Amino acid sequence: MKYDTRAKIAEQARRILDRAEAEGRDLTPEEQEEFDRLLGLLNSSSRPQDPVAAHAYQPGEGDPYVAPETRAALMRARDPDYARAFWRVVRNWRYPDPEDLRVVNAPETRALVLGTDAAGGFLVPESFEREIVKKLSEFNVMRTVARVLTLTSDHKIPVEGDIGSAAWIPEGGQYPESDPSFEQRVLSAHKLGRITLVSEELLADSAVDLEQYLADVFARSLGTAEEEAFVDGDGNGKPRGIILDAPVGLTAASATAIAADEVIKLFHSLPRPYRSRATWLMSDNTAMQLRLLKDSNGQYLWQPGLQAGQPDRLLGRPVAISNAMPGIEAGARSILFGDLSYYWVAERQGRVLQILREKYADTGRVGFRMYQRVDGVLVLPDAVRVLEHPAA
Repeated sequence: MKYDTRAKIAEQARRILDRAEAEGRDLTPEEQEEFDRLLGLLNSSSRPQDPVAAHAYQPGEGDPYVAPETRAALMRARDPDYARAFWRVVRNWRYPDPEDLRVVNAPETRALVLGTDAAGGFLVPESFEREIVKKLSEFNVMRTVARVLTLTSDHKIPVEGDIGSAAWIPEGGQYPESDPSFEQRVLSAHKLGRITLVSEELLADSAVDLEQYLADVFARSLGTAEEEAFVDGDGNGKPRGIILDAPVGLTAASATAIAADEVIKLFHSLPRPYRSRATWLMSDNTAMQLRLLKDSNGQYLWQPGLQAGQPDRLLGRPVAISNAMPGIEAGARSILFGDLSYYWVAERQGRVLQILREKYADTGRVGFRMYQRVDGVLVLPDAVRVLEHPAA
């Protein structure tokens, strides 16, 4: 959607609000319905056209955290012969060709999967891996703003607490001792997976793009679960969410509302060096309420994106929407602002797909179990701030 079209839609929505405000009343049901429709048009046109983040790691590209044996396996998964054999095994799940099984069970890929297909599954081809990663970003906004990398083992990450300070020293004076302080967080690997069932008829239908179908099914559910953990996870058997370790930049006056000046104060609570790359993170319902806020000159704080595929902006910085963010309620952290690239998402090796050959045979279906191992942590808490509501 072009900017002038988005601007016209935004202006129509604002006229509805201004008319009700001028008359000192709430929106009528008809006005509310039209306002919601216009907001829906704006929201649907603000999602980036290419959701894969600039920070996103692409398998096999020489990231220093990738061990040589893992890189060798990922390169093997890039081989077109491996991909063709993999999908032939998937489709011919009852009687796979022995040569195809030999290709997908090569030693360098089995080292990652740890076992035979009956126990572990097959490392997915790189083309399918890329498709999964791309689609995960459509359902997990954190992957579009965080740093995503691949690890082969647990890594201890120093999390900076205090950088220390410098001081002016007179000639012959003594240097002050001021050491930075660090905590340590471990980037581990929490398993996330699911089973999806596919009919034998669909597997046999060569016209069906099985790769795209499975990518869609797995990405929707895995992406949603990832986002919930990356945003608000407690670190217990899942990643540690970004709002868990974010410093409070401002405590709102109300447990159930946000004022325009509080948004401005939250903006300035973030240290200046991080503002130039900062992004707002909030739920869709919180965003709807912020769209109504005006500054002291009567101008709306919220501005639509300048062109199709660009995010809307608040005080000049882009807005990312995640319904994993808490809403505006007592004790909640409803808005986060900061450089979200300091949240690190760590993937452990490649994703694995297992064919459950007999478990669902009596219903004429085949089970596919996919799992991945992933973790996340905020490595620089000073780079973000949250708005917190007082407890009731």
